[in-house]
Amino acid sequence: MTPSGRRSNKELTAEERKRKNELKKEFKAKQKRAKLEARLRHAISRKDERVERETRLLLGNYVLEEVVDENETSARAFVLNLYTSLKQRQRAMSESCNFSKMSKEIQSSEAVHLLRHMTKGTQMKNMFDNKDALWGYTRQKFQERSLLVYKSMSKLRPDKINSLCLDQQEAQRRCKAWEAITEIRNVCSIGCGPGCDAVGVLALLQTIAKSSETGCNGSNDNVRDKDKLLGSVCLLDWAIDQWSTILNILKELLATTLVKEICCSSCDITKSLIHDNFNLKARALMCPLSSANINKSSGDDCKQCQDGIDLYLFSYILTETRDKWQNFWNELVDKAKPNALFYIAEPTPWQIHKIISMEEERKTCGKVDDEASRLEFIWLDSSIDQPAAVQALNGRLGPGVLLARKVI
Repeated sequence: MTPSGRRSNKELTAEERKRKNELKKEFKAKQKRAKLEARLRHAISRKDERVERETRLLLGNYVLEEVVDENETSARAFVLNLYTSLKQRQRAMSESCNFSKMSKEIQSSEAVHLLRHMTKGTQMKNMFDNKDALWGYTRQKFQERSLLVYKSMSKLRPDKINSLCLDQQEAQRRCKAWEAITEIRNVCSIGCGPGCDAVGVLALLQTIAKSSETGCNGSNDNVRDKDKLLGSVCLLDWAIDQWSTILNILKELLATTLVKEICCSSCDITKSLIHDNFNLKARALMCPLSSANINKSSGDDCKQCQDGIDLYLFSYILTETRDKWQNFWNELVDKAKPNALFYIAEPTPWQIHKIISMEEERKTCGKVDDEASRLEFIWLDSSIDQPAAVQALNGRLGPGVLLARKVI
């Protein structure tokens, strides 16, 4: 058995080895196609007709069979409807007051400037005062990031687990994670921006509710409130006051039929979660089970949160804060309840690897039991079914995505 918990080729049947080789070929084809698609986008932006024409011809060799996924179609429609409603509200505001009458091109240009700084970790809070940049960011990222959450977590659906050649331990790890996903009631999005990650979770939960899916063991405990998919959503961000321009509209849309309670607060993951007063309200919302005076921190606290957060979302925030998040992360994991989930997505997995290495160091230093770990990890990106040696690299088709589950 390999260190990743997957069976070696010698342990596989002939049919399983054949399926494994097919997966490898499919992955390589996807890699080549992704490179060609990136080249095509660049050629179009440069208006290089020769490269565009040649690349389109090459792309014909890597056409992959498109499988219609009804759940994904439903999720895309769900996200699109929310985004469309958000933009309609924004247009109505711009017509009724001097809010923002900039063109789509100017909004996009302002967003590119902001994103460039966020990618380098050089963003300043006053940059978020530019409402056109925030709406341009939302235009570019809202649907993409929402669907990233949906598609990543959907890889743990029982039908997909059962179709893979996994040993019992790895299959059980994924089944437990999926069961935890179906039991999500309270969500906390850290570095929430316009709230797209929380919307991705709602998109997933509505497909589960519609399909009445059973768990890996055949049970169906997914009994949700008839009117609401989630009990609470906590939206936290370093620039929460600036993002409220968009979040206030989103809160109105979600609170009507999808979420019982929505609360917002400032949060800085470069500061201590436990000891820094800047994170006082965030601490009460994120770790209510360990906060003695939650009701005294603010009048905006979510009563639903007092049952504990089931899923913490970290999206593109570790890269933006560059090695300054480790203390916050350790404090949060210590305070989170057992079986809590942590979704981490980054443009590349180099910061995500540090989360895994930090947990390994804790065991090496004797900070946790030698036979146990606080967290179980599952890669939810393009490396999900690759060997551990491949998962340890930074190469991915798209962003790096990791799911962690607190087991002790």
